[in-house]
Amino acid sequence: METVIKKQVKGKTMEAIFKNSEVISVRHYNALNLLDADDYDENETYIYEIVIRHPEDTDAGKLFTKEVKKFEGIKKQYKIQVKQSFETSFSDEKFMTGGAMIIGFKEAVKLKNSLQKMCSSLKYKVTPI
Repeated sequence: METVIKKQVKGKTMEAIFKNSEVISVRHYNALNLLDADDYDENETYIYEIVIRHPEDTDAGKLFTKEVKKFEGIKKQYKIQVKQSFETSFSDEKFMTGGAMIIGFKEAVKLKNSLQKMCSSLKYKVTPI
């Protein structure tokens, strides 16, 4: 089900929800009070018109508010890095995770361990962002 809502939120929080939310799917968002795209600042708060895809029988506004609290309450975010046995340095893992940030150290370690089990020729590590 798709719903259009209007919410006031920081730019970087909106971007994080768009890229990383597992609860809702933000299909499109537009800052209503941003006149020129060149004036965008990720630390500023904007009023967004947001198109959200969410499960039936759920309130899109409540789900979005929970996601905002989750993403704004984050102290540390992590990403998975990968290195092949012949390489000297690690790089961001993008094939399986898409380079997405991971909320919470436990979740990041769990994902790293599952990736490590799938491919023993690669080395993975969890890195704070």
